[in-house]
Amino acid sequence: MDAASQGIQASADQCGMEERMSQLLGRYRRERRERGVQEADRRWMERPLRVWVDGLGQAPPEKASLDVASMMDIGVAIAQTMTIRDAIVISMLCPRSRLEGSDLINLCARPDLDESVRFLCRCLDSAFTDPAVRPDRPRCQAGLVMLDQMARGLPGAFQVQPLAIMAYVMWWMGRGDAMDCALRALSLDEGCTLASIILAALRHQVRPAWAG
Repeated sequence: MDAASQGIQASADQCGMEERMSQLLGRYRRERRERGVQEADRRWMERPLRVWVDGLGQAPPEKASLDVASMMDIGVAIAQTMTIRDAIVISMLCPRSRLEGSDLINLCARPDLDESVRFLCRCLDSAFTDPAVRPDRPRCQAGLVMLDQMARGLPGAFQVQPLAIMAYVMWWMGRGDAMDCALRALSLDEGCTLASIILAALRHQVRPAWAG
């Protein structure tokens, strides 16, 4: 296949993915209306969250990957529901032992629970305040591989949150390419709060607590 034909095929594939994501987004919103937010979000995330957590344990981390269905389900959910996005972030920050219980799915579906609030705040705050808490680099790298898969495979608006999460995790790891991901997210959606926070942290040279 020549370069022109490859370009046409890539464009057609992208259009097809945009249509599939639009339909999936409609189904997600409909299920939340019909089932209620808590039940719908739990049902929606149970399988893809297991796939995601399994990927975080992949060795070597460069082999981590999501199947297409999980990539699309997570992509829709994190674009619409910030507590689900936060659960994906937390999965790379929290103690590894917390990945096996109900903490993450509860954060997706029951963010109102006191335990969910404490879990979220403790994990996020420790990145800024506790020098003893350091990145689990293999787990973070596996997460970045899967997020990059999403940013490459999903259309426009659905790339924003994967890129923003990548920026956060790269900042947490002390990587210099965090700013590039934050800027890419903001170029797609200038209102992306997470990307703005990371960009501000980088510009003001705010570092994770472990980095001094």
